[in-house]
Amino acid sequence: NQFVVCVRGGLFHRLLILDADTLEQVRELEVVEHRKRWDEGAMSPGVTEIAVSPQGDAILTFGKYSDNNYQLTYWEAPDWKPQRAPESTFPPIDMARDPSIWGIVGKREFGVWEPNQFSVRAVKTWDRPALEADVERTHIGRCSMAITQDGIWVATGGQDGRVALWDTLNGRGPFFYRAHLSPVVGMTFSPSGDTLVTAGQDNEICIWSLSGHAEMKTWKAPKTRRTTAR
Repeated sequence: NQFVVCVRGGLFHRLLILDADTLEQVRELEVVEHRKRWDEGAMSPGVTEIAVSPQGDAILTFGKYSDNNYQLTYWEAPDWKPQRAPESTFPPIDMARDPSIWGIVGKREFGVWEPNQFSVRAVKTWDRPALEADVERTHIGRCSMAITQDGIWVATGGQDGRVALWDTLNGRGPFFYRAHLSPVVGMTFSPSGDTLVTAGQDNEICIWSLSGHAEMKTWKAPKTRRTTAR
């Protein structure tokens, strides 16, 4: 069991893989020197976003490296050699979102919030997104989101109670479900990727079949409880 951590201090940051049981250093991925201290300025230098693949054999990091440049970096076992996207003078992801990067999914793709849209991109061909979705026009207000483990399907849910399904393999969507009578507060896919579970502020949990695009079951919680899905 291991995890990834960015240690920032003074003018340096260090990206490390640590043993989860002993907290001992397993590998040092990088050491980077900065011109400013990490605690100076609105956007601190160093790595600020980390995503790890479900298998633990790939890492995606994002941060500010040089004076005004932002960097996405992909690391893959066993050599962990970094593959860096072209630097950008503006953040390529929406830092106001939490989380901004929705992790590595499928065959080395990652979901990320960008300004005004959500996209699923291949880590080695940064300029060729597998999916670009204008979620701001699809839903009202803050969105919930889920991605299948193979990276093919993305589901988004909005304040209007609708759920949208996006096919990243064929670039199709959105397909809409009228899921809830109130905002969608959570959603998750089954490990097999053929079932979607959504939870609404209306205290209902709905189970949907992706093959038939139809609702399979509905469970209504007592009115005193609030539901979510993970």
